[in-house]
Formats: sequence, structure tokens, C-alpha cells
Amino acid sequence: MTQLNYPQIIKNNGHSIAITTLVIVVLSMALSLIQPLQYRSRVEFLIIQKQSLTMDAYTAARASEKLASSLSTIIRTKSFFDKVMAGNFGIRRSEFPDNEKDLRKYWQKNTLTSIAPESSLLQVNVYHKDKKEANKISLAIASILVNDVNEYYGGGSDIIIKVVNEPLASDYPVRPNIILNSLAGLVIGVVISLGWIVYQENKKENYQEDKNIISEINNQNLYQVINN
Repeated sequence: MTQLNYPQIIKNNGHSIAITTLVIVVLSMALSLIQPLQYRSRVEFLIIQKQSLTMDAYTAARASEKLASSLSTIIRTKSFFDKVMAGNFGIRRSEFPDNEKDLRKYWQKNTLTSIAPESSLLQVNVYHKDKKEANKISLAIASILVNDVNEYYGGGSDIIIKVVNEPLASDYPVRPNIILNSLAGLVIGVVISLGWIVYQENKKENYQEDKNIISEINNQNLYQVINN
């Protein structure tokens, strides 16, 4: 089997690779641009489980992490959304879908939570096409967690939730990430075009080898017939 010269194949098909990659990059940018631009409002909390006579520092820290994890899930529920809307923050309900299924999907997609590793630092990112609305939602979430956490956790006064970073909205839209999407399109374009070209060259090489084998077999058969 003949070993293919991949660098030479790439060099010979450089034009095709460039065109294919460019098309995919342009498509990635176009798909990004047709999506609504969204700002991000970020707020961060520190979850503290008070120590007691029956709880050492390590256990208290682990309990804080567990509570932070639970709250990160609760924030993205429909029940929490209803409480956000019920607050006196002037959030426009008309900005959200009326259908229950669509509403839950929208809320979960645009309200993201994360927890810093090995800590009880909870970060909440709210995405909205209106910067002010994003900040209002973040403020509502902060108010609920600080003042009404007992509705979601029965720890009473043993739990303290502090806002360590006030809600802050981005100066520019962060969604969609056009640069990141374009880079992803570039990588995908290169991989697809290279894969297709290598596949075609291998297919062509295998076909030629099969053709040579068949030709050789036919020649051998013809030789045997002539000798007989």
C-alpha cells in the first residue's frame, strides 16, 4: 500500500481548504449576528454555615458548600422565578414567554449559576437584551437569597448569605460571543475540509490499488491461457 504524502496533499488542496473554511466561518458569524444581543449582570454570594458546639470548622465549610450547590439549583426553578417577579423591582413580565414550558427553558438558559471549586462562593449570571433589566433581575435574586433564604433552607439563623460582589452589568453585549463562534467555525472548517480531502485521496488511492490488482490478476490469467 502506497503511503500518502499528507503535507503535499494539503499543499495541493490549499485553495479548497481555504474556501471551505471561509464559508463555515462566515456562516458561524451570520448565525451569531441573527441572534439577539444580550448583556450580562453578575452577582456573587458567600454562603456561611455558622459553627456550633456540635459542628467543627471543616463540617461547617462542607455544609456551606452543599447549601451553595442547592441554592444554585433552586435559583433556576420556576418557583424562584415567580418570587423574582413578585418582588418590587419593576421587572417587565412581558419580556418572558407566557407558555410554561418555554418560560422554564428561557429562565434556565438565561440564569446561570456556578460555584467556585472548594468554596461556598456562589456566582449568578443573568442574561438579558436590556442591560437595566438584567441588573434588576440580579438585584431581585440577591434580595431573595439574603432575606428569604429560610423559605428554601431550614437552617434558620445558622445560615448567613452575604453579597460579596454587587450586581454589575457588562458594558457591552456578551451573547452571542461572535469572536468565539468565529474561531469555532475556523477550527470546524479546517477539520472538515482536511478530513474530506484525506478521505477522497485515500479512496482514490484504494481504487487505484484495486485496479492494479485486478489488472495483474487478468495478466496472470492471460499468461496461463497462452501457455496452455
